[in-house]
Amino acid sequence: QLTELHLHRCSLCADGLAAVVAALPALPALESLFAMQNGAGDGAMSAFAGLARTGGVPLRRLALQENGITDCGAASLAAALAGATPQLEWLYLSGNEIGDEGGVAIAEAVEGGACPRLARL
Repeated sequence: QLTELHLHRCSLCADGLAAVVAALPALPALESLFAMQNGAGDGAMSAFAGLARTGGVPLRRLALQENGITDCGAASLAAALAGATPQLEWLYLSGNEIGDEGGVAIAEAVEGGACPRLARL
């Protein structure tokens, strides 16, 4: 069973990464998704909200560095964190365009109980 999925520099863009995210419930053993440098932007971040409606996924590590994510995308991701990825331990977002507003949204989600196992941000 697949436990790690590496999609580094695959030119997925927003629609491609959103499709990968939508397929995650079909991968119940997946613990790590590495999707760095794909140009996914904010559009793909709203796909994580859909995971919360399906009961979430057992991801422990999520790497989305250098994807052009802004405050808007960070807010979408923050809204989905609690229900979509309760097992999450590592969330990597460096190299994006997340400013104060997006950082605050993620911090408030974590402080509010989302991702109680989060050890690295």
